[in-house]
Amino acid sequence: MYRVPVRPIDVVDRYRRDTYGDTELMRLHSAETATCLRDREWLIAHGLRRGARVLEVGCYVGGLLSVAEHAGCAATGVDVGRETSAFVRGLGFDVVTGQLEADDFRAGSFDAVFVLNCFEQLPDPPTTLRTLRRLLRDGGSLVVRTPDADFVRVAHTPALRATAGRTGVLGVPFVRCLSARALDTMLRARHFHPVASRGVGGPWMQVAARAA
Repeated sequence: MYRVPVRPIDVVDRYRRDTYGDTELMRLHSAETATCLRDREWLIAHGLRRGARVLEVGCYVGGLLSVAEHAGCAATGVDVGRETSAFVRGLGFDVVTGQLEADDFRAGSFDAVFVLNCFEQLPDPPTTLRTLRRLLRDGGSLVVRTPDADFVRVAHTPALRATAGRTGVLGVPFVRCLSARALDTMLRARHFHPVASRGVGGPWMQVAARAA
């Protein structure tokens, strides 16, 4: 499912130039950290374990990185946002500014990778998945959180409009939106084996997979 006329380069440029100010960034960081803490059991079950080497693609304001650090992980973030990545580095986290590149890290550098809120905005998800498979050790974990196209298709109906508004799914400037089946197919084609999911059929689905 595509949202026309949003193009990959438009989305990347938007997030690269976004400005918030320190007060708003700190508020967003606190809110995102609280969200990740609510999801802590799921995150720990799928890679956020003590001693794990963790990468977050699209680390935004650093909520997951904060929870990962408290869980005893060695965490690194990548984000295109100039202001957001500088802010998160200022909090003491390891963050690379820019899009993820295949040679940014050594092969097998990570035990777990999280792409929690930007998979639908990536310019080329299949290429990114191939890069992530290279960066993950064999058996490593990948967690993707992204809007479910089956929900988005009917999100404007009276029965679902309130849920869509409350969860912010219609405010996401996605380039494409995948159904659970389409995401499963894409993951398997790039040597990931899905092992768990939640939220399928709702505004946001989360899928955990192992590097095969």
